Amino acid sequence: MSLMGWIVVVFVLALVNFFIGMNSLKGFLASHSAISSSQDLEEFKGMVRQQMYQALLQLGLLGLTVVLGLYGIVSGRYIPPFEGRGDVFDVALSPSAVWGCASMG
Repeated sequence: MSLMGWIVVVFVLALVNFFIGMNSLKGFLASHSAISSSQDLEEFKGMVRQQMYQALLQLGLLGLTVVLGLYGIVSGRYIPPFEGRGDVFDVALSPSAVWGCASMG
């Protein structure tokens, strides 16, 4: 698989992780309008624990896209999907754009 293929796979995994986390948060908020009992608090703690693990996973996945992009720059193996050549500006912006878009969610 090409380097760009790996970047796309890692980005898709980051998107899946994002939507799973968003779905669990929306599910919790739909079932709990307020934390009114100790059981609600325990459920909130479990949801927050899961969110923190997903945040660490997201940080790793998006950081990996940056590492893969930098590896492509250094090794000259990165081929932008539309240009057909490895331009340093394109390579530097690709992981940054992924990171920026994912952090907006």
